[in-house]
Amino acid sequence: METPKSQEKSRRLPRRFSLFWLGSTGSNLADGIMMTALPMAAAVVTNDPLLVAGLTVMRFLPVLVFGVAAGVIVDRYSPVRPMVAANITRAAFLAPPWPSAVR
Repeated sequence: METPKSQEKSRRLPRRFSLFWLGSTGSNLADGIMMTALPMAAAVVTNDPLLVAGLTVMRFLPVLVFGVAAGVIVDRYSPVRPMVAANITRAAFLAPPWPSAVR
């Protein structure tokens, strides 16, 4: 007969899944913040609604261009490595070139 402690342990998800879920949640949260903050920042710089809308379109253009190819890559490999590579690449493109650029 199983003890309550062994039943509790068997119900837990593996640690690797928990880390994957945490990374995915952080990535989705950052996407939501970016989706909100980018048009607001553009509206502060310009009053032209066409430019703000154009910036929002440009934000989703890589998904339209690379989405199918990315789906093929993720289907062929473990989902962890492409997710980590995509997040590192996105951070490199969004980060300022050097720390002195942030003022």
